[in-house]
Amino acid sequence: MGGPGHVQRRIYVLILLALALSSCVSVPETQPEGIVEQFPEQQPFAESRFATIGGVRLHYRVWTPDDSAPVGKILLLHALGGSTFSYRYLGPILAEYGFAVVAVDLPAFGFSDIGIRFDHSLANRSELLWTFLDRLDTEQNSFPPASGWYLLGHDMGGQVTTRMTLDRPGRTLGLIVVGSAIANPSPTGTMLWVPIVRWAVRSWLLNSVYTIEGVTEMLTDAYGRPPTDEEVAGYLAPLLRKDMDRGFIRFARTSRTFDLPLEELKPPVLLAWGGEDTWVELSEGAAAHARIPDSEMVVIPGAGHVPMDTDPQALADEIIDWVEYQWDREQIDR
Repeated sequence: MGGPGHVQRRIYVLILLALALSSCVSVPETQPEGIVEQFPEQQPFAESRFATIGGVRLHYRVWTPDDSAPVGKILLLHALGGSTFSYRYLGPILAEYGFAVVAVDLPAFGFSDIGIRFDHSLANRSELLWTFLDRLDTEQNSFPPASGWYLLGHDMGGQVTTRMTLDRPGRTLGLIVVGSAIANPSPTGTMLWVPIVRWAVRSWLLNSVYTIEGVTEMLTDAYGRPPTDEEVAGYLAPLLRKDMDRGFIRFARTSRTFDLPLEELKPPVLLAWGGEDTWVELSEGAAAHARIPDSEMVVIPGAGHVPMDTDPQALADEIIDWVEYQWDREQIDR
């Protein structure tokens, strides 16, 4: 789901809010009975697969064209508080266009490893995911060989895919950033090393955030409309897994401040924003656009912070138009 501005800034605000509210949190009025059962942890979705990379178990989903070889490969990464559920519409649409699509849950999110011992720096996340993609490219019966990957990241995921692009420009055909503050570094969650702060944040998460009411409130703000019961259940189910609160604490403690050298990005970049995004404002996209040499920015009218949920076809159309333009450029260059 993400949130206003940069991930680390949000973590700092969450800590302060948790400290202020921890003394008055209460058990939520609505109990999430049946939600966990809708998404069994060992096979939450029909497309679910698992891979263990360096001791970290990753949950991912795959959509591929039905009757032909893929025209390209694209990785989808979710926002803070999101998961592969965020791509339940966009993944199949991109597969219909001919792409092999892989959506991955980052450690501490979705149905991947809780990540209690994982270091969540962008460098470590980049290395983990490139190792994962390398395995997909080399394993038997995996995707057909191709020159590289398109990387799409929403909010927090956009920061990870930007780091991945900087780390392996030769393996990245293009970067797609959706509503992500990649231009401005900000403070980390170092306060979470203090035990009383960790207790306050965990109490707040369990009683006020990882609840039907909490998820409903966040999605309403992110979407610009009330969410459906299905949307609330899909976002809440992985948050109800045992120790997910501890996983978030570990993520917040180790994610660190970063300063992405956007001027050094070599592959083409598409910046896609919801026109009504109040969480990561258009000015954040404009700031990144001004710094990235080969970039284009598009705005989806009427969409909020999560266009893959609310306007998946419009987002897919922008992505496909941009990819086709890149292909045309390649032909001209040849």
